[in-house]
Amino acid sequence: MDIKNSITDHTEFSGRDDTSDSSAAEQHKAKAVSPEDAVRKIVCELLALVHKVPQIIQILLVQYSISISPSTLTRKRQVWGLRQNEIPKPAVSELSAPIRDSLLSS
Repeated sequence: MDIKNSITDHTEFSGRDDTSDSSAAEQHKAKAVSPEDAVRKIVCELLALVHKVPQIIQILLVQYSISISPSTLTRKRQVWGLRQNEIPKPAVSELSAPIRDSLLSS
């Protein structure tokens, strides 16, 4: 085996244009969401679906393995500014005219 050819073959696949692992890690880190932000988003979505605190605590525990006490959840909601009456309700689709007329006539 010729040493010159083996070096040439090796350098053909590596060099200055290689992407560094650190930049990929930095990009991933920039996109990562903090655990508290993730919980805030989940709680906001559950409040929008009109779940009450006991239901939210149960859903967080069962579906997300997040354990939180009622007082902690209440305190976090105050810090986050999440009040049930201030969160937009999910959009309700309009009934089609025949269905609406049917309901109104009965």
